Amino acid sequence: QVLDDQANPVNLDITYSGMSWTEVGGNRGLGAASHSGIASADAAGSKYPTNLDGATQATLVTVTEWTGGNADRVAGFVESDGSRIFFLLTNDAPGMELRLTTQSQNIRAVWFGPWNDGTRRVFHAVYDAANATQTERLRLYVDGVDQGAPDQWVAGTWPTQTEGLDFSAATVRAISLNEPDLTNPLPGHVFYFDVRDAAVTDAEASSSATALLADDDCGGGGGSGAVTSATAEIAPNDVETSSTANEFVYAILATIGGSDTGVDRVEISVPGSFGLPTVDSVRVGGTAATYTD
Repeated sequence: QVLDDQANPVNLDITYSGMSWTEVGGNRGLGAASHSGIASADAAGSKYPTNLDGATQATLVTVTEWTGGNADRVAGFVESDGSRIFFLLTNDAPGMELRLTTQSQNIRAVWFGPWNDGTRRVFHAVYDAANATQTERLRLYVDGVDQGAPDQWVAGTWPTQTEGLDFSAATVRAISLNEPDLTNPLPGHVFYFDVRDAAVTDAEASSSATALLADDDCGGGGGSGAVTSATAEIAPNDVETSSTANEFVYAILATIGGSDTGVDRVEISVPGSFGLPTVDSVRVGGTAATYTD
């Protein structure tokens, strides 16, 4: 399932076909043994096309690895016929291609890499038509490093300032890995994907990549339009505010950079010696909050 942490959440059920989950270096990735392997969700009518249609800023983030192979789709938004609205795909194996449809043109921009060595990497593809500098309007970051101008334009050119994305298609699908019209599978795995309705900065791409490389379950590591997460651990020296029999209540304050400002999600881990707790309630500032036990 696609779980949405942002305002007005849209949780989408993903359809998996011909795919499997695999642990790669302690990270759980989704792969397909043939071109029929597909993971997708119907996003038509949701806030994704609503917010992104006409948008001048957006970012795709994915953690992936692959070896060899030809042009295979990694992650993004497509139409039901496979047309790429806003999508990343490997370009004849070594590089990465960003395909997108704006309200003025179809763009296919390629960065050569090479990145097809089976190494898990973080890719941030940024559309920033709000930027006054033309060569900053399309950016690809690999592990937080800006790759500069595309090495090849297969179609289209730099978007003009204020040129909006085109998400007007009625059949928008999200989180697609592979498509029925492919002749080859993606020879690798996708570990993480998110979309942001903002253009991440150099600093945000760097910090996000650092967080995702360490743990691609961290929620993206912060940045524009994304969830900010923090972790807390119940330890022997934590303050136990009250206890009755085997019930304990802990006061845990999650902070980022020493401040609780901007903390949208808290992940709590418990040392193995403590056993698994049962969480009955979570309150933030006295207000009940939703949680996953």
